[in-house]
Amino acid sequence: MKWRKATNKLILHHSASNKTTPISNIIAWHVKEGLAQVDDQHKIHSAYHYFILSDGTIVPDLPEMSVGWHSGDWQTNLTSIGVCVLGNFSVDAVEVHEQEAIEYLLTNLTRKFGLKYWQIYAHRNVRKFFNLLGTKTECPGENLYRRLPDIRRAVGIDLGQLKDNDPVTIREKPHAFEKPFNLFTTIINFIKHIKIGFRIGK
Repeated sequence: MKWRKATNKLILHHSASNKTTPISNIIAWHVKEGLAQVDDQHKIHSAYHYFILSDGTIVPDLPEMSVGWHSGDWQTNLTSIGVCVLGNFSVDAVEVHEQEAIEYLLTNLTRKFGLKYWQIYAHRNVRKFFNLLGTKTECPGENLYRRLPDIRRAVGIDLGQLKDNDPVTIREKPHAFEKPFNLFTTIINFIKHIKIGFRIGK
């Protein structure tokens, strides 16, 4: 398990599954795909640091300061936290209590790591490596993606970074990434995660 040295992005995902999908199923999918990780107590984790259930419950999974293979871009993984909301928001509606849970968690994480509201991103905006391969993702689903300005606004206002009438967009500061994309490094680390997945599956 690799540990982050810095945190400067919060990445919002959806599970692209039924809202009642058990977290254990998602972990099993990540084992199969080579994305899961094992901690010092031999517990298997998904690629996400937090899950938000359909009732608004927030469930921690991957240790908060560990690196998760959740964004599809290794440089982003090294400095980000992945938050997954259960559901397929390409078709599912975002309920009020789900959005409130998202805003609550992201506000706390933004405050904890000294971030700005615009450092909250949708998965589809950071998957640079796989975008180059032509396998773009809809994650976190169009219905949740359209809520991103409202989510950023709620976080910004709560932290005193925004006023009520300040404009907020989905891509307020697009691709504010500190390190250039490195294809070689990304491929090497992707292979490492595949090997980890094979080892977990044995």
